[in-house]
Amino acid sequence: MIYRETYRFLLHNVSSREFDACLYSLLKVDWDGVIHATSKEVAEAIGSKKKYLKHIVKKYSKLLGRKVLVPSKDKYILNIGKNSNLGFDKRSDRYCKKYSFFYTPEFRSLPLNAKRLILMGAYEMSTKGSETVAMDYTEIVPSKSSEGNSFFTRGRLFDAIQAIQNSEFAKFAIVSMTNTIRDKKELVVFSFKSGTLNEFEKNHTERTLLREKMLKAGFLGLLSDDFCEDIQTVGKSIYNKLADLAKENSEKSGLICGVKEELLEIARLVYDRSIEKMAVAMNKSENKHFSTKTKEASAYFSGIVREQIGLEMQKYKNQVDNYKNLLSTSEYLRGDQMEMPYDEATGKFLMVDPLETVNQTVLDLAKNERIALILSDWDADWIKARAKTVVYETSTEEENSKESGPAKKRVWGSTKEATNYITSLKKRVSEQLLKLVALVSKESASTSTNEIVSNRVTELKAKKQASIAKRLKELEDKIEDSNSYFDIMLKKITTK
Repeated sequence: MIYRETYRFLLHNVSSREFDACLYSLLKVDWDGVIHATSKEVAEAIGSKKKYLKHIVKKYSKLLGRKVLVPSKDKYILNIGKNSNLGFDKRSDRYCKKYSFFYTPEFRSLPLNAKRLILMGAYEMSTKGSETVAMDYTEIVPSKSSEGNSFFTRGRLFDAIQAIQNSEFAKFAIVSMTNTIRDKKELVVFSFKSGTLNEFEKNHTERTLLREKMLKAGFLGLLSDDFCEDIQTVGKSIYNKLADLAKENSEKSGLICGVKEELLEIARLVYDRSIEKMAVAMNKSENKHFSTKTKEASAYFSGIVREQIGLEMQKYKNQVDNYKNLLSTSEYLRGDQMEMPYDEATGKFLMVDPLETVNQTVLDLAKNERIALILSDWDADWIKARAKTVVYETSTEEENSKESGPAKKRVWGSTKEATNYITSLKKRVSEQLLKLVALVSKESASTSTNEIVSNRVTELKAKKQASIAKRLKELEDKIEDSNSYFDIMLKKITTK
């Protein structure tokens, strides 16, 4: 998708070749915005030279208001637009599809202003869902009463329209000018060929990466598109769910800097580790059918993801305990054991403010507590979602048994087996929620008795007491709702 920010960047900040390079890069970014294409590959795709692409990379990796290309190991992150890991909000997100004509020689041969004009028309087509759209002349050319676009004058607009009409690109779209009948208002009309709305390029970067990671982890078999799609759906759900929980917790208990960013890193880490474990599992004889039974494969993969989330959750809980132990150490609070950084320029050790360091530790503690809570919430929600599938499967079993045809084989052999599983899920959710209560309750415990920071700690605790009490009440309600939820699930199974 070409989001609004990327759209405006292409209109105002790039040359004709840079325009093509950016559009191609959008086909090669992963969920985190990392570009998985070399300069040579991009150059060949847009009909340019590798040397010029290196110049573009150097130009846009420097600070231009903000870096457009951010170095990430041996690659770059495209730092404009909205990355897929942030999800999609249909209420506010506006975008232009990556229409196939953007990647044709006919489009690349157009002059810059003609490319700009076509992009504006394509954006209107995508947002309005019509292959024939009109824009007010004043939306394109600036005047005393409208902003327009500074790169267009009346003459340049006419030149761009003429260039499109006289080019091979005219087989994809016709651009013309007309006037409204009543008020003689000038309009620029874009008429794209029939079917253009459904002719767009898809980004298969994550699918390619999935296959590469499975191969590197030891699975040498072929992976169908259906298999990849189902695994990617689970992977994307990690990002979406963690982002939603981060937003929900921020609204309830206040924003903590760095939490969302770190959760997105956890999502990628968990997804990649789970792929490696999936590759190992698929080499086992009992799992050979996963290549064709893709839904079963995705369910198995989801279980692996849950295990990895559990490991991360425990890691952050341990970090919370470590921070609390650190803050309760009197030597640390006095600064006696702090390592003073060495300034090579002056040849002196820099003084460290103990209170500033303690404040940072308190902030780190709060961030790790929030992440641990969110991961625990994710785990509890995963278990409840799995319980719904149990009810569906047992229900379908009995429906199939009434039909004349053979019943489809299900995971659950009997109602009793499903009932036992639901009961175990209920117990696990209850234990998880009680751990959450214990974790939140610890926030209200004193972390220091040292007078140096006693005022600061008291101040921070006072601000948190209200949110802690609110969170505990929510957890109590959640425990009650959870028990009620599983009781309903059990009733549905036993009364079939």
